[in-house]
Amino acid sequence: KGKQRMGKNRLLIALSVVVLALIAGIGLTATGKEGNAGLAMSEMTIKKLTCGACVANITNALADVAGVESIDVSVTTGRSQVFFNPEIVEAGTIAKVISDTGYPATVLRELSAEQYSLLQNEEAKLAEIYIAKIGDRLLGRDEFAALVENKLLAGGFKDRPEMKAQVVNQTWQSLKQRLILLSEAEKNQVVVQDGEVELRIDQMRKQMPNFDNYVASRYASTDEFFRQTKEDMAINKNIQENVLAGTKGPSERQGRFNQWFQDVVNNCPVTIYDAELKKSTGSAGGCGSGSGGGCCG
Repeated sequence: KGKQRMGKNRLLIALSVVVLALIAGIGLTATGKEGNAGLAMSEMTIKKLTCGACVANITNALADVAGVESIDVSVTTGRSQVFFNPEIVEAGTIAKVISDTGYPATVLRELSAEQYSLLQNEEAKLAEIYIAKIGDRLLGRDEFAALVENKLLAGGFKDRPEMKAQVVNQTWQSLKQRLILLSEAEKNQVVVQDGEVELRIDQMRKQMPNFDNYVASRYASTDEFFRQTKEDMAINKNIQENVLAGTKGPSERQGRFNQWFQDVVNNCPVTIYDAELKKSTGSAGGCGSGSGGGCCG
């Protein structure tokens, strides 16, 4: 995964094929402060990505769009970060160009030039927008709040404020593990096709009574359920193909996985920006071990 600089009329896109199923997003690849002066940043979701050719098509489409500086694309998760001059072009315009190319793009959130500058230089201010950073993935405050809200509703805890801290902690632990595993799938460029996901969902619908009610009660939308299912499948595919391949028997498989997972967690830097989350997880600082958020790598 990576990002390359683009001249006035030429855009170079760094391809990162990634996968995971607990949440979404890709990491920020920062460039020099002077080179990024005045730039804004937008996070987007892009659908129908299957391989590097899709990224090349997006590259060509954006090549002549004045004001677009660079873009990071994750084929696995469909997440993208676009860096642009807000005085020349708007994030919505960029998303429309990508969509018109055949890859429906939606703006998730946007940082102004000032906010993006803070993102690079003032970690303390990140808490206004992001709740934590796991590896190179920034976790949006709105994204995390929505997950907590869904868990409170699904668990019947909406009117039990005393349960919120526990739900926040459980959500954080689950999400942190998911993003770490997704990051590993990204490193190995694991890709799950949309058709595979549709087949899996059809199987789940046949096997699970009240399937539609289950999805509606636990996910913000059917698109969100689809995305998380795709990420889950990518995580599992990475584990089966790149971790457990060649193992024999349950004992060897379990031992191989345990060692791999421990190594992955120990080498993943995790920083919590939000004061309440630090308190909820028992983390005194930005990095820590155990429930506080992993190690500092």
